[in-house]
Amino acid sequence: MTLEQRSDSAAAGHEACDQPIRSLEILNQCVPLFETLKDPNRQQLLVQLVGRF
Repeated sequence: MTLEQRSDSAAAGHEACDQPIRSLEILNQCVPLFETLKDPNRQQLLVQLVGRF
C-alpha cells in the first residue's frame, strides 16, 4: 500500500467516524420541528395542506 493509498484510507475511516456525529447534529436540528408537529391542530393543518397536492 502506498502512502497516498494509506492517506485515502485514513480519510475514509475518519469520514465514517464522523457520520454518526453528523447524523446526531441533523436530528437535533429537527427536534423543534417534531415539537411543533406534536400539536394535534398543527397535524390537522399539515394533513389538509398535503392533501391538496
